[in-house]
Amino acid sequence: MIPTPLPKGTGVTARQLLNGVCGNLAASLWWAPGWAKRLYQWRGVRFHDRASVFLGRGVVLDNRYPELLEIGADVWITAGCTLLTHSYCSAFQRRAYGMNETVAGIVIEDGAFIGAGSILLPGVRIGRGAYVAAGAVVVSDVASGTLVAGNPARLIRHLNPT
Repeated sequence: MIPTPLPKGTGVTARQLLNGVCGNLAASLWWAPGWAKRLYQWRGVRFHDRASVFLGRGVVLDNRYPELLEIGADVWITAGCTLLTHSYCSAFQRRAYGMNETVAGIVIEDGAFIGAGSILLPGVRIGRGAYVAAGAVVVSDVASGTLVAGNPARLIRHLNPT
């Protein structure tokens, strides 16, 4: 589908606007998780097994590039988490500081847990069975079977299989 531009000066396409509205609606459907996950999937989020994924209250899955999110089976994304597949910079920041927008996917592998209030930034991979502690800001990949915490998130320990 070719995006339809909105009136000049708005900077977003009709598809992006619709994605944003549906994303905000999905984030508010904590009481109807099946509908929320369906809306996210319609927006382009790739679930390996949508029914096995838990999304807590107030989870924000990127409104601009949701198709860059891949979520494995048996994943828990708890209350207040934000997953960003882009970082924005203003025209001033581009001119004055040479900054550029970052656009990169996020992959969360099977069995991962994302603690309340965590933020995942563009381009990270959360490994199989990894545990991201509450409030962590994940700026780089998290290895399978590890626990990370902090801002920026850092390795706390390796998880031992039972």
